Amino acid sequence: MDVYNLTTVTQFILIELSDLPEVRYPLFVAFVIIYQITLLGNGAILLAILYFLVALAGTEVFLLAVMAYD
Repeated sequence: MDVYNLTTVTQFILIELSDLPEVRYPLFVAFVIIYQITLLGNGAILLAILYFLVALAGTEVFLLAVMAYD
């Protein structure tokens, strides 16, 4: 006899914490701070990619010019 758990949760539920007014504001602030840190981290990654793209493109042009005069 196989017994399976067919319970599925498709949403992130914070029902227990949302009923407490003294916890609602600190929880909101914590999530906003975590979200901002995530956005800043992703932005830093994107800026690093753009920086290396521009820096290496300049190096590539220099090397191509040197090879053209060779």
